[in-house]
Amino acid sequence: MKTINIVVFVIAGLVIAASAFLFFQNKESIESNTPPNQTNAQFINQEKKGCGDGICGIDEGCNDCPQDCGCAKGETCSQTNGVCYGKEVCGDGICTTLEKSSNLCCSDCACAGGEVCNTYLESCQRVFEISDGQLSAVKQKYPYYNLTSIQNGYYYDLPAKILSFDCTRESFAPCGVAVTLLENGSIVTEDRVIFTTN
Repeated sequence: MKTINIVVFVIAGLVIAASAFLFFQNKESIESNTPPNQTNAQFINQEKKGCGDGICGIDEGCNDCPQDCGCAKGETCSQTNGVCYGKEVCGDGICTTLEKSSNLCCSDCACAGGEVCNTYLESCQRVFEISDGQLSAVKQKYPYYNLTSIQNGYYYDLPAKILSFDCTRESFAPCGVAVTLLENGSIVTEDRVIFTTN
């Protein structure tokens, strides 16, 4: 009799555990498919019926189906990911009046000509022209490398130039070197990369 009671107890425990597991798995799958901050729309985990059916489907957003997934009053729709945001968010692809006037989100608000977006500070930063003397000095430090590009960049809060070199000749393997040059001519970083082939 004890054996039967134990077996019944174990089976009942397994049934309860399996039911709880399935419940939480289903709950997680529904929650993971619901975009954040969309409190004013109904979401369901089903095949898309189509934009305009009154249901904000899993593959719809405020950017491509505002009639089903429209934002609430005071929210802004990100054209990048189709999610409604209740406040200004730097990096959401929307250049708001506050971001533009404060110059505190160049990721969303483009910089003027002659400036580069410093994503470390989220502000536009002036660029400088590299002199022939500076370029010659850097090339002398890397005599066996071929200069492939010069780009505007930054080093923390300082304007910089990123010089890219091909160092394949020296290493006998495809490789590159990126050098960060400051306006005063000093090199502050040197990053080497060896490219592998499959």
